[in-house]
Amino acid sequence: MVSKLKQSNTTPINTMVIRFFVAILLAFTFSAAPSYSGELNVSVDRSQIYENETVELTIMGNLELELNFSNLLSLRNLELPAPDVGNLTDNFEIIDQQQKYNIQSINGENNAAITWVYTIAPKKTGSLTIPEFKFKEQTSTPITVNVLAGKGNPTEGRPPLVFLEAEVDKQQAYVQEQLIYTLRLYYADNLASGDLSNPELSNAIIEQVGDQKKYYRMRHNQRYEVIERKFLIFPQQSGELSIAPQTFSGTIIDTRARKRRHVRDRSPEVKVTILPPASEFTGRTWLPAISLNLSEKWDKAPENLTVGDSLTRTISVQALGLLGSALPPIELSEIDYFKQYPDQPATESKEHQAGVQSSRTDSIAMVAIKEGVATLPEVRIPWWDTINGVERVAIIPSRQIPIGAGATASTPKQPNVANQNPTTPVLPPSNIENAVDSQAPKAAINTDEVQEPSDNALLYGLILLLAVGWITTTVFLLRRTTHSKETARVSFDVDEDLTEKAAFQTLINSVQQKSPQMLGELVQWAKLKWPEQPLYSIADVKALVANEEFSELITQVEAALYASKPDTTWSSETLALVLNKIRSQGSSTAASSVLPSLYPTQ
Repeated sequence: MVSKLKQSNTTPINTMVIRFFVAILLAFTFSAAPSYSGELNVSVDRSQIYENETVELTIMGNLELELNFSNLLSLRNLELPAPDVGNLTDNFEIIDQQQKYNIQSINGENNAAITWVYTIAPKKTGSLTIPEFKFKEQTSTPITVNVLAGKGNPTEGRPPLVFLEAEVDKQQAYVQEQLIYTLRLYYADNLASGDLSNPELSNAIIEQVGDQKKYYRMRHNQRYEVIERKFLIFPQQSGELSIAPQTFSGTIIDTRARKRRHVRDRSPEVKVTILPPASEFTGRTWLPAISLNLSEKWDKAPENLTVGDSLTRTISVQALGLLGSALPPIELSEIDYFKQYPDQPATESKEHQAGVQSSRTDSIAMVAIKEGVATLPEVRIPWWDTINGVERVAIIPSRQIPIGAGATASTPKQPNVANQNPTTPVLPPSNIENAVDSQAPKAAINTDEVQEPSDNALLYGLILLLAVGWITTTVFLLRRTTHSKETARVSFDVDEDLTEKAAFQTLINSVQQKSPQMLGELVQWAKLKWPEQPLYSIADVKALVANEEFSELITQVEAALYASKPDTTWSSETLALVLNKIRSQGSSTAASSVLPSLYPTQ
């Protein structure tokens, strides 16, 4: 066991010594400087291409390489010079470049064969020249590449590794009408990386619909993987709309050649004729759409309203082929019987199989202010049917809403024949008609005289009942105020600090949870904090504290709790900090703004 351990310890040392002597021996074999010899050979993989294709340019050079001890140990980091490409970029774009070399030592001579591989793409069509290259004292011969316009026919050779398709759903459209532009990238092998452009237009609104999709499709008798992007285009002016070609540039793994290839392609240019708004359209706002509908709903039935009642009317516009931002506002007419309070409209746009589906919702709060029958005028929105090329009108019909007088309004009473004066003489049949005419006014007067005492008695009784109720409420509040003051003093003497502390902690917990009960708990805590003050509501607490930040926060809380659409944007952390600050300052916070007593002391 000991010998094995010694052997294992000495082996690395022996190996290092052997490698050191071998390195010294090789170092003496080579001198210190490279020299250049041989020819510079330049070649391309194809001499005729289409404008969307690339060329692989190969430059090969030889040189004598003499190594020294320092670069012998780092051959992979050996920096070899590159040739001067001259004016190559005038006609071609360099997409990628690589360098590889092979060092051979034969009979003491060390030769380095260096290969530079450039992937280049033509910038234009025609006969393009690859200029001569210079590598130290060596010069290459120029090469001509013929670049053809358009794309090659896949039947003439191998199908393309990558190609683009672009199309629109219609060749003619109106201003602001929806166009669907579809861009597809086909690739046959594994796509390692790439960059696909998106359309840009200065005279149209463009929005991508959803995320890009991936699927498979057969083309040129082989299976391609497809990346598809869809865009909605809304032209903003008439004339010819030209969508420029989109480009793709990337790297694909060619499984047949077992190598990485740099590929690129351009989609065809797309042109669409844009028409101005139709002359026969009668609406004020031009709305070209596939469909457009109007609807309304109420938060409660509007048939049984009385003066003072309120309800909410919601009008919705749904459109297909239009953005929500293009839908017009609802025009509201004044109604004598209602006060109307419109809310902020809400718009929405979402993806649909036919492009985009949008909606606009307007909510109007309505308060009945007058007795009678209110007539709501019809709501009309003219729009242009792009499928059939005709004008259509979306309508909410007019309706009538009866409004009653309300509980406090008196309704006129009909004369009661049974209460007529029993002393009215009975006339003979021959004088009945004259008797009716002569006695009718008198009967009406007698009826009023009979009912007047009854109405006065009812009115006097109501006044007496209200007076008794007011006196009872006043006595109750006086006793409650006195009792509250005594209770506060007793609590202060017994355990006020503990009670106030617990109430404050409960309040802080409700604030942090944004509980609706926090306003009541705030009043309860304030009563314990300042027992000498008559505090009965949030308004009393705000007036007592007299802190602008506190008042503003409480106003936001009240708006959030009692608004028609609950809101939780107020800061519970800020309110908790303000409350802690008010509590820590004690009664001095409210010393300068003590509320006057509701009932003066004797």
